[in-house]
Amino acid sequence: MANQRRGPVPKGTREQFTVRVPDDQMALYRSEASRRGLPLGDYIVLALAKAHDLPEPEYLFRDRGAPTLPLAV
Repeated sequence: MANQRRGPVPKGTREQFTVRVPDDQMALYRSEASRRGLPLGDYIVLALAKAHDLPEPEYLFRDRGAPTLPLAV
């Protein structure tokens, strides 16, 4: 087997931050993320990009049904 990287496909250079949202809005954000088949953080990045007329990150459009590399056992 050739040198294959194990684990998830990298999403590129990103920066982490913490955001707190009102309790009465969180259920909507989680529901919408789930409906779109996205992790909550990816959904928030998508919503922010759209709100500011920025390009949507390419990693959001990868084929989520594609096989992933196995994790080390």
